[in-house]
Amino acid sequence: MLFWTTRRTSHAQGVARLGERTTPPEPLAQLERDPSKQLMMPHNAIPRHREIELRLLDLAEFAETTDLNRVEIGDPRVGIVASGAAYGYARDPLPPRQTAQR
Repeated sequence: MLFWTTRRTSHAQGVARLGERTTPPEPLAQLERDPSKQLMMPHNAIPRHREIELRLLDLAEFAETTDLNRVEIGDPRVGIVASGAAYGYARDPLPPRQTAQR
């Protein structure tokens, strides 16, 4: 088993597209202060626990169905789960890949 952590992700490299600088759009809505939702002290966390569990189930379903996640076929003895710069580091020493279709 190989477990490779990277601590230099802030030093990752990539391609930058040059162009005119644009101003980001205004936020669609202002953040409303709601301590019962945003401050997870026990008094607030206990009633919110069910909502958080439901949100985690929704996120799990999204992760299983999104095109952002994919399986790359290679040596079946090797399994790597990674994202971002860690994916690049893990991908680097491996041979060319084939992407499995979902």
